[in-house]
Amino acid sequence: MPAHPGRSHRGRVRGFAKPLQGVSPVAGSNPALPASVSRSGGVTTEAAWAAGFFDADGSVLVRARGSTVRRELAVSQAGREAIPHVLVRFHAACLGRGTVRGPRRGYLYYWRAGSIADVDAVGALIAPWLSDPKRRQLLSAGESSGRPVSTKSRASADREHERAWAAGFFGGDGTVAASRSNRDSPALHLRARIAQAGPAGEPEVLGRFLRAVGGVGGIRGPFMPNNPWSRKVQYAWQAGGTPAVESVLEALWSWLDEAKRAQARRAMTLARERGPHRPMPPASETFGLR
Repeated sequence: MPAHPGRSHRGRVRGFAKPLQGVSPVAGSNPALPASVSRSGGVTTEAAWAAGFFDADGSVLVRARGSTVRRELAVSQAGREAIPHVLVRFHAACLGRGTVRGPRRGYLYYWRAGSIADVDAVGALIAPWLSDPKRRQLLSAGESSGRPVSTKSRASADREHERAWAAGFFGGDGTVAASRSNRDSPALHLRARIAQAGPAGEPEVLGRFLRAVGGVGGIRGPFMPNNPWSRKVQYAWQAGGTPAVESVLEALWSWLDEAKRAQARRAMTLARERGPHRPMPPASETFGLR
């Protein structure tokens, strides 16, 4: 039975008996964070990762009740068996601010920050790494509520932090798959892709991602998605072929979440076993492929 299922407070996951453990600002001491984080820049790279994940899946909400205007930050993820590990990691990266709640409708979990203190703290933590569209949303919400959020320019544009951001962004919206290029060929090709709505033109986040991975791949669009749930014009960053995709994954691997790593390993293994060009050079030891 959940303890106090109707209550939520900092550090607690609603619907679960125990608060999250290990929410430490020291990277490497927190079991929710990849071990590689402690070797690759620590807390600030994890804040950059969280900003990338929020750029992909986060929402900035403004709620008005009478004369009171409240801000809320939210991220949702599907998890049919348990809380998605990536939400636990995001909560930890935000130093325990906000709460994780769920499941709703049997599979949706939400991280939310709604108190003034939590929104201020999380906004200040990730704002230096956010892309401009989300930064503008944070700024607008702060002005509407009379609580401006610190939205300083990115503290660093070095490769390590940009790759951490890119790993968070790819973890939220990216996919890796081994698929056929046509029906007549049984060969599987490794592909990676991130699609974004772009009603006003090419999304800035895709250009930033392309630069973060060293210009590998390209951006396609505009096009209309073959998806009944989306009616907006889209653009997509994509890379194809084992050498190109594996080079992108290796650049991001230190910061990728476990679910995305597992997806990538499955796709890389299939492409290597059933790809059009065999034998291939050995995969990087980084991936831990057998």
